[in-house]
Amino acid sequence: MASLAEPSFYREKILLPSFDARGGRVYAAFFQKGERLVEDQQYIDDELPRFIKDRFLENHSFVLIGDGYPAVRNLCVEHDISYYRPIDFIQKTDYISAASLGNIAIRIIMEQGSDFPETFHLPVKPTYCALTQAERNLQRDKQNF
Repeated sequence: MASLAEPSFYREKILLPSFDARGGRVYAAFFQKGERLVEDQQYIDDELPRFIKDRFLENHSFVLIGDGYPAVRNLCVEHDISYYRPIDFIQKTDYISAASLGNIAIRIIMEQGSDFPETFHLPVKPTYCALTQAERNLQRDKQNF
């Protein structure tokens, strides 16, 4: 989620990047001023608005980013949660860019005090918030065997 939120890190409002995982599921995280507030998580049905109301007691307006925007927008409307979708956001900002990944990698390298590129050999790997369909199928097959 960090790479999705990275182009908007400068914003004061809380960023809520999300991916629509279909079937009433979204993957989301929260950032503010470039700092992660909440780790990437899977939210099912109305878990996300309940989490927002529990975690963010004050009345915040969340900047919705990502291809999960329509699903999260609907949840916000249904649960009376204020959201913001800047006019300058166009569809390409709803997807991860190589530049965002590079900016995050450089930030990590600088924080670690590494000499780039000699000591940096960290592969880029996705973070899964839930089992993949293939893993669920494998578990099911093992139980039926």
